[in-house]
Amino acid sequence: MKTPEIQALIEAKTGKPGRRSGSNVLLRCPSHDDTNPSLTLQQGNDGRTLVKCQRGCDFGAIAGALGLQPADFYDREDEVPKWDPKGDGHEVTARHVYTDASGATLFEKVRKEPKRGHPARGHAKTFTVRRRGAGSQRWLYNLDGTERPLYRLPEVLQAVADGRRVFVVEGEKDADRLADLGFVATCNDGGAGKWGEEHTAPLASAHVVLIPDNDATGRTHARTVAASLSGTAASVVVPDLSALATGAPMPVKGDVSDWLASGGTADALKALVRDAPTFADSPLARDEPSEEPKEKKGRPPSASTGLVEIARARLDLWHDAEGKPYATLPNPAGGRESLPLRSTRVKSYLHRLYYEEEGRTPGGQATEDALGVLTGVALYEGSEHRTAVRVAEAEDEGGVLRLYLDLGDESGRVVETRPGGWSIIAPEACPVRFVRRSGALPLPEPVSGGEVSELGEFVNATPTASVLLTAWLLIALRGRGPYPILGLSGEQGTGKSTAARIIRSVIDPNVAALRSLPRNEREAFISAQSSAVLVYDNVSTISPALSDVMCRLATGGGYATRMLHTDDEEQIFNTTSRQILTAIGDAVSRPDLAERTLAVTLERIPDENRRTESALDSAFQEAHPRILGALLDAAALGLERLPHTHPDRLPRLADAARWVIACEDAGGLPFGPGTFLSAFDSAKDELVEAALDADPVATLIRALRDAAAPEAGAVFFTGTSGELLDRLTLLHREEDEKRRMPHGWPRTPRALSSAVTRSAPPLRAVGIDSERARGGKDRSRLWVLRQVEDAHAEHGRTQPSAPSASVPDASEIASGDGASVDFEADGIGFADRPQPSADAPNRPPPTVRPSAQPSANYRPVRAGNGQADGADGRDGIRRSPSKGSAVAPLAPGDVVSTPQGNGTVSAAPEAGRVSVDVDGMPTSFPLSDVRLSTDAPF
Repeated sequence: MKTPEIQALIEAKTGKPGRRSGSNVLLRCPSHDDTNPSLTLQQGNDGRTLVKCQRGCDFGAIAGALGLQPADFYDREDEVPKWDPKGDGHEVTARHVYTDASGATLFEKVRKEPKRGHPARGHAKTFTVRRRGAGSQRWLYNLDGTERPLYRLPEVLQAVADGRRVFVVEGEKDADRLADLGFVATCNDGGAGKWGEEHTAPLASAHVVLIPDNDATGRTHARTVAASLSGTAASVVVPDLSALATGAPMPVKGDVSDWLASGGTADALKALVRDAPTFADSPLARDEPSEEPKEKKGRPPSASTGLVEIARARLDLWHDAEGKPYATLPNPAGGRESLPLRSTRVKSYLHRLYYEEEGRTPGGQATEDALGVLTGVALYEGSEHRTAVRVAEAEDEGGVLRLYLDLGDESGRVVETRPGGWSIIAPEACPVRFVRRSGALPLPEPVSGGEVSELGEFVNATPTASVLLTAWLLIALRGRGPYPILGLSGEQGTGKSTAARIIRSVIDPNVAALRSLPRNEREAFISAQSSAVLVYDNVSTISPALSDVMCRLATGGGYATRMLHTDDEEQIFNTTSRQILTAIGDAVSRPDLAERTLAVTLERIPDENRRTESALDSAFQEAHPRILGALLDAAALGLERLPHTHPDRLPRLADAARWVIACEDAGGLPFGPGTFLSAFDSAKDELVEAALDADPVATLIRALRDAAAPEAGAVFFTGTSGELLDRLTLLHREEDEKRRMPHGWPRTPRALSSAVTRSAPPLRAVGIDSERARGGKDRSRLWVLRQVEDAHAEHGRTQPSAPSASVPDASEIASGDGASVDFEADGIGFADRPQPSADAPNRPPPTVRPSAQPSANYRPVRAGNGQADGADGRDGIRRSPSKGSAVAPLAPGDVVSTPQGNGTVSAAPEAGRVSVDVDGMPTSFPLSDVRLSTDAPF
């Protein structure tokens, strides 16, 4: 029947018309005395009519009150496909098919166990029930309105008619095992505690063999079955399987499969059945208070027990692949939503139901006790599902990628984007369960045929910036990272915060759209798991630690911390996040974060073009469905093009770039092929300049290069990290030797080495290549800084040119004799030092200038230990005793060490010798015998 026909039938039955609420119709329930409309009626996407009574009436009771069968709620007959779906996550070990009396499939129950080598997650098996949608090939992962007959029902009915025995066990695995031995065996769906009248009726006049599992739950279930069959079945016997076939006691929770696995045979089982007592005479019929504690007489069940019973009856408890428990509960509109089991909303829902039934409130400890039990139920009895927040992706049975977007409405509808198109589907048809977090707002129903460029009416961006904004939104529609960070910058009055809020709202509207930077790594990962998009507003600076966290969230990473109230358990956060940040200046200063950022500079909004926030929001709400639909149109074309997209060049975050290029090449965007990479390179150049300006080491390396003015391919510095540190320090203090070094300046050669390595990518982008090599007698590690070709010659990238014949490369340096670093071209290895004179002993450090050939006023800089060398008649250079690199000429007043002890330089060096006052006696020493003392001025 069609939905309007069922609505008319309900209205005729109750005598009250229904009223529409969104896509639902609210009616009075025909199965109970309903004074207020509590029944929700909705047309499903798969051709069925969805009904839900908020007072808890069973679907069968509703259908019975209307004189209908479950099949009447479908608009067409269901055709069961013949193809076999592939398993997911775990290894599928069995499929148990439930049929009606004629053998037509109703649903199947899939048993899955961890694959060999797969990490255990605290449970050995999981079950998933699913059925085919009416008239479709799609799996629906629920049994709403589906009959739940006995397992292997046609065989049971035939055995009853033939007078054969029927074995009743607790699970499908046991029934299948007995069937393999030639017995007729059955069970009910759901195992212990789920036996109903529909299971008793087919066993009328049957000879039943009841085999319970060896635990209190199994025995209780067997008593329930026996009580229901009393007066209906011809006989009920209970064979003694208290011991295995080997004679060992049956293990706790053991069953007939364990008995058969221990060596039991069909003949041995037949003998046990022949000698089995009836249920009334069996030990099972006797009271067992020691194993099954009862509630004390005169006292009601505890609040925690009541909460557990309510939750098991009203909630769908399940878990994800990481072993986290969830609950799916009904919402007021008749839909269903999934939440973490321990979330505040789940607790509030249970408290409300408990108060309605018991008239009292549960305590906090009772709630915690109940949640502990329900967590176990979700992990060990519930099925496993994939989870996501707002956006997901999955491959279908044919390996075709599909994207999913949770609309966030009360009915739980999802947008499925496939190659060539998209459609809105019911939540049951989605292979991913979307988890609703607090603050999430619904998306409008998208409209196809719009234009992405319409977003430009709400964001004051240049054409290049608009390309990057569109690219970022397309990347954000993917359910798997990496996700580049969208950096919005501009002066005051450019609408950065408003633009960030609108951009986020396109795919993930939220009550708290903007937030400040997290204080630590834990807060960052918790926020990332709770929202599909994070917007950090008005960022001034980003600390190095937080910069590293944002990089990990962009490309995917994990965070582990000790779980609260435990000693040795970890709580693990593993996620990838879409991030937006707004700043007036260049907040992104670290090169690694800059390479993961799409930088967009917004233009100032003229005063005559400004709109009020309410007017802007109203206009955006009207355009939102078209903008979202245009993005989905582009994504559908991109999915079709993606397998055939193989660009010749890809930047950092290659997967994201390839996806945008596929959408661009497919023609679904307002810009043509190649536009994205061009805009990306342009934005990258701006970020590189900003990162270099904020990096003092990179800034001074550029200054060192600019002072040398080398040709393309020429080396302009070779030396150890200590020598490079001193050279850059000297360069910074060129005008004033007392000038302070910039904030963050490395104090040790090791720290400088790390800084140079971190700055390598942006330096390479401006034509400076840094290499490591070994040279000298001690094979020291050297830095080789080389000028490469113009960084902007090709796509913002540079390839080092071949060095000229007169310029050594790293291999030549590494193979040198180790005596000194002394080259004949480009002035490499020469410290440019004017000869000191007696009338200018306190001359400030001179400018470092390259020279094609060494002159008489310059001396070689050796990789030494602080020795002042005057070979070849050249003047001495004062050296750092710890780093062994030239700092300034020796001058009167310098404290030095000599073979005769410590002394003070009394006159400037001349002809390779220096006069030193030792204990009041002026003495002339060769420069090779003089070393700076550790307390010399430096």
